Amino acid sequence: MPNKSQFSPYIQGLLVGDPWGGIYPPKANPNPLPLDGRTIALRIFRVFLSELEFFRPGAAPINGAPEGPPVAFHVCEANILIGWPPSEVEAQFPSIAMLGGPAEYLAIGLGTYIDEDTIDKYQRGTAVQWQNEYSEKITLELWADSLPEMRGILSGIETALTPTEVMYGIRFRMPEYFGQLVTFSLQSRENIDDADAARGRRRAKLIVEMRFNIVALVNVLGLELTMKTDVDVDEDSGVGVSIE
Repeated sequence: MPNKSQFSPYIQGLLVGDPWGGIYPPKANPNPLPLDGRTIALRIFRVFLSELEFFRPGAAPINGAPEGPPVAFHVCEANILIGWPPSEVEAQFPSIAMLGGPAEYLAIGLGTYIDEDTIDKYQRGTAVQWQNEYSEKITLELWADSLPEMRGILSGIETALTPTEVMYGIRFRMPEYFGQLVTFSLQSRENIDDADAARGRRRAKLIVEMRFNIVALVNVLGLELTMKTDVDVDEDSGVGVSIE
């Protein structure tokens, strides 16, 4: 959270009010986190996807032998990317790329909201402030080297992201982001059949909506109530007090 005092006198003179609040006596606002909520949420989602167990059909029947049992497999966490890599790397299948999409900042009521349950929880004299709700469409670009493997990944993710209880979508807590909740829910799917499929590069897309509250740690000061009784002269006006 910025502090008005960190800006030049020129900018301070143009700012209307104190947009980031303040308490008395003055105290610097807590520094923002080094990671944004989006990155923290996607890192949790990456671990979740890597721990899912997928299945593909077993060995095909040969000479009257029965079909083999389904074969379990995972997508290695190292092969689940948050965005494209910074440089060209050889793709390892199966793999998943989590690609960003359109995002919205949605207002929370008429203004920000202080979560009173977090007062002094993360730092003395502070609380978590909800700033707005963040909503983004994330594209899961799925890659596999065979059609059975691709079908197994699609089936597994669709099942895992469709809970049977509570609400639509899967929710996670984000300990690194002041314990906020993030929800991932399925939106749409694209089955891609192109020339690369014949070269052992199967591809599909799942669109997932990610939603969470953007928050910040801010300074707070409790309300202190005092009572003053004048029995002779009003100290503020100097007028005598009548007790009749």
